Amino acid sequence: MKKTKIAVLVVIVVLSSTLVSCYPGQGQAAGGWSGTACHEGIVYSGTTDGRVVAVNATNRDLLWSRLLVTEGAGGLGCGPAVVAAAMYTTPVVVDDFVYVGTYTAQGGRMYALSVTDGDIIWEYPRGGAYIGAIVGGPVASDDTLYVSSSDGSVHALALSTFTLRWKSEQLADKLWTSPSVVGDTVYVSTFDGHMYALSAETGELLDWSFEHEAGFASSPVIQDGIVYVGSFDNNLYAVEIGAGEPLWTFAGAKWFWAPPLVHEGVVYAGCLDGEIHALDAKTGEVLGEFDAGTPVVSSPVLNNDLLIVVDDSGTVYVFDLDAEPSGRLTPVTTVSIDSTVKSSFCAREGTVYVRGDDNQLYVVDIVAGWVSWVFSFRIEEQE
Repeated sequence: MKKTKIAVLVVIVVLSSTLVSCYPGQGQAAGGWSGTACHEGIVYSGTTDGRVVAVNATNRDLLWSRLLVTEGAGGLGCGPAVVAAAMYTTPVVVDDFVYVGTYTAQGGRMYALSVTDGDIIWEYPRGGAYIGAIVGGPVASDDTLYVSSSDGSVHALALSTFTLRWKSEQLADKLWTSPSVVGDTVYVSTFDGHMYALSAETGELLDWSFEHEAGFASSPVIQDGIVYVGSFDNNLYAVEIGAGEPLWTFAGAKWFWAPPLVHEGVVYAGCLDGEIHALDAKTGEVLGEFDAGTPVVSSPVLNNDLLIVVDDSGTVYVFDLDAEPSGRLTPVTTVSIDSTVKSSFCAREGTVYVRGDDNQLYVVDIVAGWVSWVFSFRIEEQE
């Protein structure tokens, strides 16, 4: 468990280091690695200065920008001011609302913004209160939004009434991974090495849980009754729901931080050692591998029969899944952008939308093999 505690401390330092400088006209800088979401021709993203933005993917216009703030006394060297909230969650779009969670020194809040103009329709909790800071992305299922929080609990919010359905018991000191919802069950992985199953209706703990000596680094991914999850011991685990031992284990050189993608019986997993692995979902057998050279922090994305991976250096790799893996994955397209990348990304109709660490949106045409346009989220370039 000592190794797990050290790993968690490293993560805490990484997150905390983004909240130390002044934001022009406000208090502290926000930071965070909120990614992009594509919905009906609009790209939504959180920015490094605490705003949620909506960009028309066709005419490249900024439709709206909404600053999310919290009360504070400013950062190091800052006077009393409003503080821009950091966002590590990627926006989730359901019907007429954009949902996003925040991370501040006081705690976290969930916001519902109008897709039309970005107006704040509601926030949870209300009345100026906070829950624990939110790091893992919220998950929408049916009429409920499930949110993990740094208070160690999962919160289930009713989307139709904007009210709290339930709050689970405290499952860990902090929950920084996203829950996964399958049917009437919510699955949660924790940094202290537990996998819990909760009732989606009531939040009560169900009979099955899984415990591992090392903590889990990634959010769980469930496919065909099997949970796939990365651990701080540098392994990727496949665990059958209901079992007490892993179905199989695959060893990497570093953490599998990003949740893997499972498609047609193959697990595609990026590792912080830069390797991308294609593994048989039932056996863990290696079907193909590719060395990107730099850490893979965000999950792969599927666009038609193309697998898209973006590494930390800002290189976009495109793999044709129609080509059978034969010991080595070979990208059919490789495009580099001018920024490092830690956030998740979206893709639609042969185009990939990536928010770089430099607070710009990079739009990559994976058919032509180039960056087709760049949109700056920097305030000074929008004024």
